[in-house]
Amino acid sequence: MDLFELSNHQRKFFGLNPTSDSWEKLVLDDAVTVYYDREKIVKILKYKFAQSESGYFEYDTDIDTLHRKILLPLTKRGKEQKLTVPRLLKIKGCGLQFSGTFVGGGIHVYDHKRNLFFIRSYFEDGPIKNYEDINLWVENYISESPHNYFIWLEKELEKKRTIQTAIKGDVIAFKVSRYEYGFARILKGIWNKEEYFQVAGKLKIHPRSLTVAPYAFVSDTLDIDLDELVLRETLPSIYVFDNEVYHSEMPIVGHRSLTKKELDIPPPTKNSTSVTIFYTKTDILNFIRNNNLPA
Repeated sequence: MDLFELSNHQRKFFGLNPTSDSWEKLVLDDAVTVYYDREKIVKILKYKFAQSESGYFEYDTDIDTLHRKILLPLTKRGKEQKLTVPRLLKIKGCGLQFSGTFVGGGIHVYDHKRNLFFIRSYFEDGPIKNYEDINLWVENYISESPHNYFIWLEKELEKKRTIQTAIKGDVIAFKVSRYEYGFARILKGIWNKEEYFQVAGKLKIHPRSLTVAPYAFVSDTLDIDLDELVLRETLPSIYVFDNEVYHSEMPIVGHRSLTKKELDIPPPTKNSTSVTIFYTKTDILNFIRNNNLPA
């Protein structure tokens, strides 16, 4: 039975290079398949991420080989190495990569140039448990794309890598659906060494953690009234890595000095750092509803 693979029609919606009839597809093992353009590896497909985790992972690459048996060095100072799957997978891809994982990961499209995810699935899309779910999500994504979708995609792929440093008082935005945003207040920036060592034995947080409190608010635009936003109630605060803010996946949309109300927000009850803001659109709307708050 053939393994799952995106079609060239599907690939174009995620910025992936289409396969060519002149390329040769070669199965390296039960987890990794590659496409060769003569002796150059130009695309890698991966089906297993860990011993108990499966899914689909595709990315474009540009890896020169000698007779498809030797990996040629990337720099003049490098050395030739025998081509093995572990060595191959250590080489970073170029351009875009698509991933769909079956254990809580969902679907993500990553831009290597900007070091960020710019397309993803959401809780409300339903779980991704098998290849049929991946294909269904992809087809829904395509069918729901507006007529000017490829203009948007081209602009995304033309963007340069940008770096931003968050400080307390900043307001950041995070996607809660394809076209909607949630917003969060940064109550504390990354920890300095002195602060961190004081709590390192008590908390399991990473030193590059931000303390954030998401607002009970969802918007279909980033153009919001900050002064009105900061008056809203917040969901319980959490620790989150600064990576998505640093690489501008979560843009900083403004800054206001913290009010006494915000300074009094209790610290996170979960004493560990989350990879991202885990509150979903459903979480936010339920909080609004359960607390009789304005939408």
